[in-house]
Amino acid sequence: MLRYENKTSAFSTFLLDIDKLMEEGLTPVFGLEDVGGYGRALAQFLAEHGQVVKEVNPALSYAERKSHMTTQKSDSWDAECVARILLNKLNHLPVAKPNDLYWRYNNWLLEEMH
Repeated sequence: MLRYENKTSAFSTFLLDIDKLMEEGLTPVFGLEDVGGYGRALAQFLAEHGQVVKEVNPALSYAERKSHMTTQKSDSWDAECVARILLNKLNHLPVAKPNDLYWRYNNWLLEEMH
């Protein structure tokens, strides 16, 4: 399992490492559960670098977790559930589009409140 910090300075290394793992002729597809909050910067980085990024609704990953006999809550189990959804519903998942207008508006509201 690969682990990286969720910060923009780590994203290039992440993408280079993924590229090294890819067999010739294959194209990675990234599934992210959160493209508006913590996952927004990664989604934006990947999209700007020509990667396919699909948005996985948190309700789908929750249902996937609950569909197994042993339910657990951890980052690695969440990632596996998102990967299962990505594999099973690839053609039905929307392309991730981090909404900068929404992001800017929320940041403006936070600044106005302080």
